[in-house]
Amino acid sequence: MEKIIAGVDELNDYEYGCVEQTASKLNAMLSKNYILIAMKQTALPNKRINALLGQLADMQNTDGSFGWWKRNGNNDRMTIYAMEVAHKALQAGYMNSIFNSANTYVLTHFKNMSISDKIYAYHVLLNAKTNSQETDRLYANIPVDRLSGTDKIYLYQNKRILGQSVVESDVYAVFLELNKNLSQPYTDNFFYDRRADVYKAYRLFKGSAYESSFIKLFKAKLMNGQLEKNMNTYAKVAMIEALTMAALSDGSKPIPSSLTINDTLVIQQYPTRIPISGSRYKIKHQGGDVFVNTSEEQRSETPDISDSVFSIRTYFLQGTNNNTSGKDALKMGEACAFKIDLQAYKKRNT
Repeated sequence: MEKIIAGVDELNDYEYGCVEQTASKLNAMLSKNYILIAMKQTALPNKRINALLGQLADMQNTDGSFGWWKRNGNNDRMTIYAMEVAHKALQAGYMNSIFNSANTYVLTHFKNMSISDKIYAYHVLLNAKTNSQETDRLYANIPVDRLSGTDKIYLYQNKRILGQSVVESDVYAVFLELNKNLSQPYTDNFFYDRRADVYKAYRLFKGSAYESSFIKLFKAKLMNGQLEKNMNTYAKVAMIEALTMAALSDGSKPIPSSLTINDTLVIQQYPTRIPISGSRYKIKHQGGDVFVNTSEEQRSETPDISDSVFSIRTYFLQGTNNNTSGKDALKMGEACAFKIDLQAYKKRNT
């Protein structure tokens, strides 16, 4: 749970304030409140969440829609996302007018939305119980033969909510597709982010008949941090929601763990950071699972001018020399060294 809280705090310090980032901050803080209450700690002050609700409301257009920035046109996907977060706030007891205004916009413009946006919008409408006979009719006629992995996640969840039958092999095919897509290059359309898809799938199928199949494929990656590297705010919030659900539903007690670095530095509290100043490190691991991430995100102060994408893989060395083969797992009590493969691509927009 401490890992989730640390992730929320990092998002809260993020310096940019577009609609997505504002909604994502709010979404993450609502999840943090669930965790704090579950841990019997003091919840966040209402003024912090209400302040973000106020910022988000100030960005909403008069017709209930949202653009990427304040009063900057409208974007159906952004409107649906802001509507979903506003509904989550209402469920947590934070009154706002954002949801009703966005809901009216979505119902009015549902007919002209793209297929992808219709599927996502209908998912939010179903959860809020504000779908209409018209949206039901339009949704029933959507062709579903060429959908993205993101769309399929919401499609099958909608079927589950509606009590419709779903072929097990079709859902399993989606899981395999998600796993395959994780190896694809970074996409700048964060609503279709491949790592966010994995976390959304975990959140959407939790508690369903398909959970065991999904967990078999992805639980290790979700819980040990392998999907955390270089995530945008949208994917980070999807991760926080998934981990929140997992933490609140898992009644097992955590196993204490420790890392000993170079026989001197002992780490027992997580998350933690240490500077990487040498070329070789010896790590000894004892206790519960620990993920060692030898990277740190760097944010550009001018993201509209340039952007960097990093691909980082950490692996541990067997033996005592650099010529031995690498492995991804770190065995309990084993002394080892680690290496890093780093790829960077920088694109400058003119």
